[in-house]
Amino acid sequence: MTDRAWTPQPLEELPEPKKPDLTGDATSGQIIGRPQPGSEDGTQAAVGNKRKRTETTTLTYWNGRGLCESIRFMLAFTSEDYEESVPGFDVAAHLAEPEHMQHLRGAGMLLWNQVPLLCIDGLQLVQSKATVRYLAEKHNVRGSTPAGEP
Repeated sequence: MTDRAWTPQPLEELPEPKKPDLTGDATSGQIIGRPQPGSEDGTQAAVGNKRKRTETTTLTYWNGRGLCESIRFMLAFTSEDYEESVPGFDVAAHLAEPEHMQHLRGAGMLLWNQVPLLCIDGLQLVQSKATVRYLAEKHNVRGSTPAGEP
């Protein structure tokens, strides 16, 4: 056992989020409040009245069940397309090496240094119950009364 006390590390400054292009109207087929084709972030493009996503939803966890299983259930229930991978490692489908966690921590992707990590809609979600609530709200399957909420 060591006598060293834990000391908090200073938080890094987060960049300002990009503001969406709010031009267009409902009759033009553009999605108001969403980035338009040719926008700087390139994650979404308006096609008729539907969004075409070019950003893949990824789920990062160990090769096993646990805290991630409720997220997998909700992703399956809502038919959300996703892939299991480790950001920054092209061939890794699951966390398996110490370097994987070190990379995610160094990149600032893990709030409170926790997994599972769900990268979706430009967010990096790490709390499993909060992630399930986010997916329920996004797909309109969250209860309307306190008894019906997850």
